[in-house]
Amino acid sequence: MARVIDRALVRTEGMRKLIVDLLNMTRIESGQKRRDLAAADLRDAAAAAIETVAAAAAARGVTIHLEAPERAPLVADRGELDIIFNNLVSNAVKYNRDHGRVAIAIDRADAAWRVRVSDTGIGLSAEDAQRLFQDFVRIKNEQTRMIPGPASACRS
Repeated sequence: MARVIDRALVRTEGMRKLIVDLLNMTRIESGQKRRDLAAADLRDAAAAAIETVAAAAAARGVTIHLEAPERAPLVADRGELDIIFNNLVSNAVKYNRDHGRVAIAIDRADAAWRVRVSDTGIGLSAEDAQRLFQDFVRIKNEQTRMIPGPASACRS
């Protein structure tokens, strides 16, 4: 019974994320989404995303390493930063192998910040990579068909 309840909770959270993504996409496309630009920090956003997936990563033995300066300040919409980092880090954990590794690197590239997320996961074919950033695309193949969750790879 506990397994059924756990599964229902996972599905409910997946549906909640999908609804939030749909609402955000609708606001962006209709021009109703206003960016709340303010001082933010990339390291803080990455750390928050790591904390969000920590339990799922630990359950599968996936380690997450963050390499970043003590501060990585910029002006941005913190909500949008959270969406970006949550999608990148949760997908890096979700599509990883058991006892795998996720590395997040933040550094300066000329006058801009560069963020790289890499993992020891299943990877993407060149064809799938071309489709990845289209609206509501979830890559489905023999390796991903048993991975639960709705459109977590959808563009937000």
